[in-house]
Amino acid sequence: MKSIFNCNPVIFLFLVTSFPLFCQSIEDLEGTWMGNYTCRQGETGMRMRIQVQTDSSFVGTFEFFPICTNYASHVEIGKYYFTGKFNSSKSISFDFNYWIFKPDGWTYVNKVGALIDEESLSGKLLDEDCGDFFMKKMIEY
Repeated sequence: MKSIFNCNPVIFLFLVTSFPLFCQSIEDLEGTWMGNYTCRQGETGMRMRIQVQTDSSFVGTFEFFPICTNYASHVEIGKYYFTGKFNSSKSISFDFNYWIFKPDGWTYVNKVGALIDEESLSGKLLDEDCGDFFMKKMIEY
């Protein structure tokens, strides 16, 4: 019997590229994520701490803060709780729950996102004045 490695290289390439090697699940969200996003105030740092609750839901905190850019003087520090829904690795929603610390004049923006791989998360802020976000999972010791 031929092994898969002795198959036609085209068939082998199809099999390898058709089936992802990384199986993404809600457990892959658990932990601390760091990244940035841009809204009307400019480029802003973000941190999410996520705790899985069920096979389709999670909770967490969202923090925003200035980063070293030309926009740093326009960015405040804030933090709120959110709830989340994991429909699939490509359909994740992050919905505001309540403020922990709200800077004057700021509001929350809900988000949708997708796992790119086991350590990358990207998505969109659901406000016409905002853009995309990108985050990396932090290694926790």
